[in-house]
Amino acid sequence: MPFSLVRIDEDDVLEYVFERYTAINSDADSIRQDLGIQDSKSTTLNIEIAPPKSLINDTNITKKGKKKKGNKSSSDYDFYSFEIKQNVTSLHSTRDNDNSTTGYVLWSLTPVFCEWLLYNEQASPLHRAQMVNICSLEKKIIHDIEFPSLLNEDTTVIELGSGISSVLPILCSNFVGTYICTDQRGILNGLKQNIANNLDLVNKRTIVSETLDISNIQEQPTNSDDETIPIKPTTQLEVAILDWETFPKSIKSGSSNILTDFVKPHGTIFLLALDVIYNEYLINPFLHTLHSIMFYYKNQREIVALVGIHLRSDDIVQEFLEKVTTEFPFKLHVVDDPQWSHSRYDIYYITL
Repeated sequence: MPFSLVRIDEDDVLEYVFERYTAINSDADSIRQDLGIQDSKSTTLNIEIAPPKSLINDTNITKKGKKKKGNKSSSDYDFYSFEIKQNVTSLHSTRDNDNSTTGYVLWSLTPVFCEWLLYNEQASPLHRAQMVNICSLEKKIIHDIEFPSLLNEDTTVIELGSGISSVLPILCSNFVGTYICTDQRGILNGLKQNIANNLDLVNKRTIVSETLDISNIQEQPTNSDDETIPIKPTTQLEVAILDWETFPKSIKSGSSNILTDFVKPHGTIFLLALDVIYNEYLINPFLHTLHSIMFYYKNQREIVALVGIHLRSDDIVQEFLEKVTTEFPFKLHVVDDPQWSHSRYDIYYITL
């Protein structure tokens, strides 16, 4: 059964936050009690995105996203093994990147979200468009909607606050037509290097790019009988500077920039942001940027946002939800799924 969406209106925020943190406290023994850094000491991380053993026999999969031939179940799941360089020194610096340093390391929500996205049956609406229930805070079904597919070749993903790791863009580039990573200038060199180092994990599609100094654009291959082998579809993978504090509150019609030049003329646009809301100073700039991009495209095609938050301070989460529901013309829902409800993470679905 797919996840449902719980609607959160202005009047629901206080009750929702209270109930959510009550649930976190009751699950305290089974939830990591830390700030959420994947590894705060290592400069090189080996991160595996793999299906749980309940889904697949471990002997039927290999690393680097390549699967051995075997039974049907083994061909249904990919196994990604990342090597990620992170900058722990810059994380603790007061000088680097204008003191905005959290993007220099990998945070735990990213691999958790990726494994849920790829392997959890309740995430199936993100693989293929289907109906999901909209529920009240009391979990009563109000109506249903068709949820757009994320892992679709017609989808454009714009990630806000990509960070240094490259995990999401590499993984999603196996499925989507366009993926645009954005972050502040100081983060991008490390992100580009991690993309280049893990590019072999994109094995379903061929990457093309105008902003990355990479090339896995291959000549059309042939087999031993000189017969043409079908060329893989392409994914446009780009990296761009985007500072929420200086981003315009409205994008002029006809503007030419990376957010407009590389977006496909059809298909859904997904704005993705994972663990980017962790203090009150970021909330307004982030929401203004989110609204500016969504408003620009709202009359052209479907555009939606998935925002994942590590639930640390209840005051920060409450302020974020209050601003979403009172200061912007957004519709707010939270993804209702057992994996998230028994964790310290929330995934919010935001639309205009």
